[in-house]
Amino acid sequence: NIRIMGVLQRIALCYLIVSIIFLNTKLSFQIFLATFLLFLYWALMEWIYVPGVGYGSYEKAKNVAVYFDRFVLSGHMGSYEKIGEPEGLLSTLPSLTTTFFGVFTGVLLRMKKKPNLKVSIMMITGVAFILFGFIWAQWLPINKQLWTSSYSVLTAGLGLIIFSIFYLFIDVLNYKKWAKPFIVFGTNAITVYVLSIVFAKLITLVKFAGKDGNSYHIRALFYDNVLAPLFGNLNASLIYAILYTLMWCGIMWILYNKKIFIKV
Repeated sequence: NIRIMGVLQRIALCYLIVSIIFLNTKLSFQIFLATFLLFLYWALMEWIYVPGVGYGSYEKAKNVAVYFDRFVLSGHMGSYEKIGEPEGLLSTLPSLTTTFFGVFTGVLLRMKKKPNLKVSIMMITGVAFILFGFIWAQWLPINKQLWTSSYSVLTAGLGLIIFSIFYLFIDVLNYKKWAKPFIVFGTNAITVYVLSIVFAKLITLVKFAGKDGNSYHIRALFYDNVLAPLFGNLNASLIYAILYTLMWCGIMWILYNKKIFIKV
């Protein structure tokens, strides 16, 4: 019943494979391979027949990626057995390209070019990727759960633009104080990721009886009795997310000040 895949497992796979390729091949080959993986995944999704479904389906639980994962990981996808593993094996192919995009960004940053030129290159490339991602989406849906190739390109473009803005203000213009919360989170990234998920699950185990006789966990009580009456359901969800993030930022800030950095 143990789920084999997951977010951290996929990160580990991508880092392992891409790091080996990066250390043992030339940049030109890496660019070719990253591009090839995007189109390979698209071809597999389009041209492999799924029994009872057909070709080229991207419907939930009815596509090549889910079919492949059920064949390889059957019984080890946890609660995703029916709807499909969101961090599956086949969809790791375009995830490798996402990792390569990070590698290429690092290569650019290490080049002996003027910082402003690096910012311009990242900005222009980011815009080009976003446009290409949306154009590609006319044939290949942008889908996070399947990590489609169009999604990989689009998010790489968005990431490049955001990163280039941070690079410009923090490294080039030397405006650093505003970025302290990001540093606090980043120095214990895996720690806060794991703890925030575990804590979110734990607080649902502590339950209380409501006035209506139903049983509520702490999060539901806080949401229904404090946030929803004040902000309405839609905005209450946003406020809850912000408060939860700020809470963990405060906890990570304490660890940061005490120089406690937990690494894997």
